[in-house]
Amino acid sequence: MPMHGPDATESPAPRDEDVAPGSMPASVSAAAAASADLRRALERAMHATMDGIAVHDARGRFLWLNDAHARAYGYTVDELLGRSWETLYDPEEARRFAEVVLPQVLRHGPWRGTAVGRRRDGSPFPQEVSLTALDDGGLVCVVRDVSEAHATRSELLSVREAIGQIVESAPLIVFALDLEGRVALSEGRGLRALGLSPGETVGRSAFDLEPDPEGRALLARALRGEPLVAVRPFRDRWLEVHYAPRHGPDGALDGVIGVTVDVTERRRAEEALRAAQRLESLAVLAGGVAHDFNNLLVGVLGNASLALDLLPADAPVRTLLERIELAGRRAGELTRQLLAYAGRGHVEPARLDLSALAGEMSRLLESAVSKGTRVETRFGAGVPTVAGDAAQLRQLVMNLVVNASEALRGARGTVTVTTSRVEVVGRAPAGVTRVPEVAPGTYAAIEVADTGCGMEPALRERIFDPFFTTKASGRGLGLAVVMGVARAHHGAVEVESAPGRGSRFRVLLPVEPGEAPTVPHEDVAAVWSGRGRVLVVDDEEPVRRVAAEMLERLGYDVDAAAGADEAVALHARDPERYAAVLLDVTMPGVDGADTVRRMRATDRGVRIVLMSGFDATDVLARLGPEAPRAFLGKPFTLASLSERLRTAVLRIA
Repeated sequence: MPMHGPDATESPAPRDEDVAPGSMPASVSAAAAASADLRRALERAMHATMDGIAVHDARGRFLWLNDAHARAYGYTVDELLGRSWETLYDPEEARRFAEVVLPQVLRHGPWRGTAVGRRRDGSPFPQEVSLTALDDGGLVCVVRDVSEAHATRSELLSVREAIGQIVESAPLIVFALDLEGRVALSEGRGLRALGLSPGETVGRSAFDLEPDPEGRALLARALRGEPLVAVRPFRDRWLEVHYAPRHGPDGALDGVIGVTVDVTERRRAEEALRAAQRLESLAVLAGGVAHDFNNLLVGVLGNASLALDLLPADAPVRTLLERIELAGRRAGELTRQLLAYAGRGHVEPARLDLSALAGEMSRLLESAVSKGTRVETRFGAGVPTVAGDAAQLRQLVMNLVVNASEALRGARGTVTVTTSRVEVVGRAPAGVTRVPEVAPGTYAAIEVADTGCGMEPALRERIFDPFFTTKASGRGLGLAVVMGVARAHHGAVEVESAPGRGSRFRVLLPVEPGEAPTVPHEDVAAVWSGRGRVLVVDDEEPVRRVAAEMLERLGYDVDAAAGADEAVALHARDPERYAAVLLDVTMPGVDGADTVRRMRATDRGVRIVLMSGFDATDVLARLGPEAPRAFLGKPFTLASLSERLRTAVLRIA
């Protein structure tokens, strides 16, 4: 480089011929230095790369390798120099390279493929290998450890396989549509329930598969990119369809992807739950109405009964009073039906044989149906016994048979009464409504089927509603009572019907192992009179008044209490004063069961007659073996009160 300044001098560049003998020319020295620098730079670069690089001689020994190559196998560079590459592979893999791969490289040039190396600790790892032959018979080998990529690929394959198994095992349909609405993908086990096979609809327009205008409108919205979820009917199934927009690499809308779930069973379960909730709410209402109405009827029937007892046999007004009493009794029957529907009727359980019970009713059933109706009975073998109230179950059978006869609409037909043993293993099958659902197990069943007109689904949903009827006359309580009796016996009712195919009602009742004795019939006793004082406990003043007048007519003195606290206080003053206590089961605040306990804490021998328009079974069960033996149902007459009081006072079992 020239130098500038007053003392600067320029020296000529030395020439090669001026170099002393035995010395390297300057240009050669500079080139050698540059070459050495380049070699070192290249070596640093090869050591810095993530891929393993190695040079082998013609015998396969390492002449040179970078750090990445040694590190991939768990060695250092110095440990591998001079060793054969074969020591880094299992014998079988080394043989494959020696006999197949290396001859191919030498004959045809560079080779790229996969292999499985073996680390120092013996563990295998997947690798990608590139081999290039050198002129002297050696090789350049580049190795890349692909363990992470291999694991990712395996995980993706596992996920894909799992998704495939889900699609094939769950009632799902996975689909894709192009922008024109043509089906590009249609897979999943859910297709079978629709009578389709995977891929069958590919290429077809989704609009052709959806005949309903509302469904087509949803498709059009989805194809405009709107995410949607809709529950749609398709043939005889209900489908929940999820639409989502699909976008291409450029972000533009490219079609629709979605999943369809068969929700038919879920919808049926929801409908059954709604029906059960509706029936339960109606049952609560019916039970409350019946309870209050029974209290009113106590006054009507009680006063009529008292008046008839006071009048001479030839009194002109006896006929009018008898009509009043008859109307009151019929009203009482109506409230009993309401209570039966509500599942709160008085149940007197006994072990029963359903076949015997239905067989005893054969003549009565034949007289109850319309002309032209033939009643057939088919009683199964080995039908288990049940614990039930014979009177209520007779009413249930009668209501079902009368309903079946009316379904014939005056035409000739057959009503079939069948008993059988039924094994319930799950939910009701398709086409059958079961209310309520019951636990799996063995049940005794009584079934009534007809060859009548059948029912539409909308009508089938309402048949158990009280006061709902399709007849010009009738109260609409027949099937409501059937449901109530079944529920009171912890059973269920199954209904199967279709227009023009008749109807089948099957009542499932829990079994009660053992032999069924003959159902006892209660004898009506004559009016019985007694002496002493009776404590009447009821929150309704008309009931207290009528009960007191009846008791006085029977020869008793009477004290009355409007509530539990007052009754317990009166009784505690002089327990021996009372011959009996007439106690309402259901009162505000404290119920009759608690009142019984408090009275018995003072007098273990107190004689109690429980009275209620509801079923006292639960109360008696809570009292256990100490439960009062006498129970008087509302409304009651002078004769029924007399009989129950006789049972309590004389301690008749």
